[in-house]
Amino acid sequence: MSSVLIIDDEENLRRLLARVISLEGYTVHQAATIKHGLALLEREPINVVISDVKLPDGNGIDLTATLKKQYPAVEVIVLTAYGTIQDGVTAIKNGAFDYLTKGCSRASCSATPKGRLPGRPKPRKVTWRKPRRERSFLTRWVRCLSI
Repeated sequence: MSSVLIIDDEENLRRLLARVISLEGYTVHQAATIKHGLALLEREPINVVISDVKLPDGNGIDLTATLKKQYPAVEVIVLTAYGTIQDGVTAIKNGAFDYLTKGCSRASCSATPKGRLPGRPKPRKVTWRKPRRERSFLTRWVRCLSI
């Protein structure tokens, strides 16, 4: 079974992402810090890491370089609420598969773990409806991950 590690210090967002991704059939591991995430990577076979940029014990962009050196087969998606072009370019140069801002549009969220995991389960059929007025970035993010 393919697995995803989510490293984000925002517990509610981390739990929401974990729930959405687990509904797609993946095993999901969660960590609030880089230290805890690295410990999970040593113990568990992880295929994709979704990491926030601003974490209590470091930076997700720097973490990307570390992960690609130690675990070259692991895909890294960097997620941030404070996206800049410079950070995005640095993340991609460090080996990130993609750099996404929280509250992304449907088109920009095509880099979710779907299609990136070996032996991925058959996805559920999800239809896209014209969005109603959305009230929070979490609502938009759930729609992005459900594509």
